[in-house]
Amino acid sequence: MACYKFYQDKKCTVWERTFFTVEADSEEAAIRCAGQLGKGDLYAAEMQQEGIAIDESETLYDSMEELSVNDNGDQPTVEIFAGTPRKGHLIAENITGPQWRTWWRQTDFLTMERITGLRQSNYDPVDESQAFVDACEAWWSGQSEEDQIRIWKEYAE
Repeated sequence: MACYKFYQDKKCTVWERTFFTVEADSEEAAIRCAGQLGKGDLYAAEMQQEGIAIDESETLYDSMEELSVNDNGDQPTVEIFAGTPRKGHLIAENITGPQWRTWWRQTDFLTMERITGLRQSNYDPVDESQAFVDACEAWWSGQSEEDQIRIWKEYAE
């Protein structure tokens, strides 16, 4: 039996800790300067202001939390890829699910005709080809998931 590679990308929030120094005439002046950095970008401040030096940083992995779809502007936060990061391709994500199902819902009528053998012209055009779409959907639903994947790979790539 063959073994196939996959990977998952998950969008998360995490705290990063950055150590820095402030050169100042007094501790109070250094505190005032550091306190003003809370609303800005520390790395930009280092470039723009004398006396600020970044030492090192670390990612606080124990603070990591999965980002929700809502907090990500209704965009996916989990994606599954086949292959490796350099040569992978998306196969599923946590909004639309498997890509072969999304692809089928977006397939044009000409491609549906080629795949199913059904002809749009054989269906009543009064309902804006809904009967044709319904027949194609019934055909697709009657295929095994393995056949759906095979068809998706053949026609979508």
